[in-house]
Amino acid sequence: MKNLFLALFLILSATVSAQNITATGSIFDSKHQPLVGATATLVSKSNPNHKLGDVANANGNFTVKGLSIGTYTMQISFVGFTTLTKSIEIKQNNQRLGSFTLKEESIDLKEITAVGRATRAQQTEDTIKYNADAFKTIQGADASTLISKMPGIVVDGSGKIQAQGETVQKVMVDGKPFFDGDPNLALKNLPAEVVQNIEVFDKKSEQAEFTGFEDGNSVKTINVITRRGMQTGVFGKLNAGIGINEDNKTDYQGSLSMNIFKGNRRITLLGMSNNINQQNFSQDDLAGIMGGGMGMGRGGRGGGFGGGSTLVSGGGGITKTNAGGLNYTDKWGKKIDITGGYFFNITNNTLIQSKNDTYFKQDALGRFQTSDENDFSQTKNINHRFNLKLDYQIDANNSLTFMPNLSFQSNNGNSSMLYNTYLNGASSTKTNTATSRDVTANNLSGMLLYRHRFSKSGRTISLTLNGSSNQNNNDGYTEKHFLNNVITEDDYQTILNNSNGYSLGANAIYTEPLSKTSQLQATYRVNYNHRDIDKQTRDRLTMVLDTALSNLYNSDYLTQSGGLGYRLSSKGLMLMANVDVQHAALQGDQTYPLMVNTDKSYNSILPNMMLNYRFNPYNTIRVFLRASTSAPSIQQLQNVIDNSNPAAITGGNPNLNQQISNNAMFRYTFTPKSGQTLIVMFSAGNTLHYIGNSTILATKDSVLQKGIILRNGAQYSSPVNLTGSWNMNSMFTFGFPVDFLKSNLNISTNFGFNQIPSLYNGVKQMTKNYTIAPKAILGSNISDKLDFTLSYGAAYNIARNNVSSISNNTYLNQTASFKLDWIFWKGLTFQNNMSYQNYRSFANSLSSGFSQNYFMWTASVGKKIMKNDRGEIKLQAYDILRQNKSLTRNVYDNYYEDAISNVMKPFVMLSFTYDLRNFSGQKYQQQQQKQNRQRQQMWEKGGMPPAGSMPPGGGMPGGMPPGGMPMM
Repeated sequence: MKNLFLALFLILSATVSAQNITATGSIFDSKHQPLVGATATLVSKSNPNHKLGDVANANGNFTVKGLSIGTYTMQISFVGFTTLTKSIEIKQNNQRLGSFTLKEESIDLKEITAVGRATRAQQTEDTIKYNADAFKTIQGADASTLISKMPGIVVDGSGKIQAQGETVQKVMVDGKPFFDGDPNLALKNLPAEVVQNIEVFDKKSEQAEFTGFEDGNSVKTINVITRRGMQTGVFGKLNAGIGINEDNKTDYQGSLSMNIFKGNRRITLLGMSNNINQQNFSQDDLAGIMGGGMGMGRGGRGGGFGGGSTLVSGGGGITKTNAGGLNYTDKWGKKIDITGGYFFNITNNTLIQSKNDTYFKQDALGRFQTSDENDFSQTKNINHRFNLKLDYQIDANNSLTFMPNLSFQSNNGNSSMLYNTYLNGASSTKTNTATSRDVTANNLSGMLLYRHRFSKSGRTISLTLNGSSNQNNNDGYTEKHFLNNVITEDDYQTILNNSNGYSLGANAIYTEPLSKTSQLQATYRVNYNHRDIDKQTRDRLTMVLDTALSNLYNSDYLTQSGGLGYRLSSKGLMLMANVDVQHAALQGDQTYPLMVNTDKSYNSILPNMMLNYRFNPYNTIRVFLRASTSAPSIQQLQNVIDNSNPAAITGGNPNLNQQISNNAMFRYTFTPKSGQTLIVMFSAGNTLHYIGNSTILATKDSVLQKGIILRNGAQYSSPVNLTGSWNMNSMFTFGFPVDFLKSNLNISTNFGFNQIPSLYNGVKQMTKNYTIAPKAILGSNISDKLDFTLSYGAAYNIARNNVSSISNNTYLNQTASFKLDWIFWKGLTFQNNMSYQNYRSFANSLSSGFSQNYFMWTASVGKKIMKNDRGEIKLQAYDILRQNKSLTRNVYDNYYEDAISNVMKPFVMLSFTYDLRNFSGQKYQQQQQKQNRQRQQMWEKGGMPPAGSMPPGGGMPGGMPPGGMPMM
């Protein structure tokens, strides 16, 4: 076998040829200004499936790698410019293709309306490109505000970005990563005025980009193309404010963002400090790598329907934040690309929360259970995160990528909980718990990737090594007082919970072309994960070890998979089909207090398929099918009891099997030249061997394993494999300009369905949740002096239980908001943000008659100062009507929960903001902006724009021009 592999390696190596070459060129406009973001694509005439390309950098230069000697069709394109197509002959390595000049598109009066629409958005293959000039934002707005006006893109109150119905996971600037993994942070730190275009596309994995073989691991990505003259300079924002709240306590905020761009080198510095719940960093920095902490609430919630219905964003208490960060992107020489970052944050959170839970089913005695819970916690979290990506292009055929990541975290705090349960409305149990914890954790991971491209187009090999190591130490103490109608128990515990582990993995991928339009891929992957857990629970007074609540456990999880895939690409069609055969082996050894061994193996056949078809430049469909597996966690497998809440005890199940998830998705996109965007999406999935919850409500005192007593009225939950888990979601969104209002309208409707199985007192039940969620957003497109957004959204939820119809629940959550930004006489500013929240339950629900509604109103007045109005002094009033609330409803497998948390109190704050702008091409940019204003004025007067110019966004066939007469 070894000789066979050696022979194969020598044969493949012998095919390496110097014919793989690199070609370079430059792209400029008619004034010899670099066209940053222009695309150069080379298509082999002998193999049309062989497409290679690059995006012009800050100097207008591009480099195309991996070419072979032969004839190619070269296409150079950029929005607003005429596409250049020509035939070229590749003859030698490092061939200079020359400089290319693109001409601006000229427009005659008859075409003005149609082209005005086309400048809003256009589809090129799998990318939707928006023209930023067609969307007006208020002076000083960031890129997040800009994209929220674009059809098909939605930015919610928490900063989460969705495009074409999918969550955006990556943001790039001029084709380079920018704050990788944190799209909201990236867009918040880019001013809208530097943006020329926004590209939205499904970014293929780096492996797929290298081999040309689509592997289905694409992520929704936004690429920001910056304006000419703004790729070199310093820009950012400084903000500082101080105020007083209704309790006469001081509120404050301060933030700094500075971007230093110089060609390929881009440095961003960030800092912030405030006590008004502003957090502008990734959730990875906030949640960190703690893993399972010492939870105060009940365990075993199991399958939820995700997110619930949050009425106010940021409802997790009051947080003081001190944070900073650095992001660095550069090109070292001609062969090395580097991206790195360091971020830290220190947060102090105070949470006061009350919860009310209602269970769907009766117990064995026919009693309905309800509960209420009052929590108080104070937590301090410190997190440091380092990340680096180094790409080394050895030559045209070989490359190395190295990605190390390092995280450190500490988390400590105190919390208390008062938990009461009721049966048919009568008090059953009372639990009072106080906990103190001290958590430290660290994680080190790395990935090394080698890729080689052979002389034969489409033949590649990639080898990857990865590994990680992590430690988690969670120490603390718990004081518990439990009371039911008969007995009172007091318990004082010290808990030392240490968890350490590491993982190693490798994979090899080989691709082989079968024809000009098809390709074969072979893969092999292996991954090994080891973890040790040492949990000691001791009596806090005597330090005697409690054997029933302590354990030593280690696990080994080994997975191996091999697969074959086929790819076909021809005339707008791209088809990928892949089948993996996977073997997984799980071994777990409990060595204390009893010797217990777990030895499981799983064999799976996992098919995947993806189809992309482009009918024409404006109509595309995508179909996706995928199967995947998920092993049970160590916490779920451990046969150990957690009685931190004696009224809601949890345990593990060493007999769990892995889950197998099957998912399908269909998406249709229509982007005509009129500037409209229509997206229809449907997805569905089911989970085999779903890991849900088995809950027992005790009707009398009983003994669990190791002598732990489950008291009358208390419950015990453990994970169990179940059948019947399904989910479905459909989405329709339509975005179009409303010219007579000089606005853009996005309307959408979502329909969701979830079915979660569970066991309650040994009886299987299904909880089904149906959601209908229409939404409409009207965003102005008037000028940089006046900007408004009007939105309405509703979520109509129906929860049904197949065992107990009396537990059915129907509720409606509605949100309406109006946001206005206005700069008027002599730089005076006015901002208004008002929202209305309405939540109500309907008849025939357990919570029938429950209703909450309130207004949230924040407003400010200010004055623009300093040169070019870069500074602003502002007086802001938050929650003027004093009605702010935080109410969340979540539906779980066998109960639903209403939670109310503390929120920010009304305050008044005086602040100063300064927008820093210093570009090397600022003079050129000011000339362009002046020309744009002249074109806008001519357009509004019905005149003819200068030759070669693009009309401003807003033209609409059959629309109403300023004069009021329809255009003929």
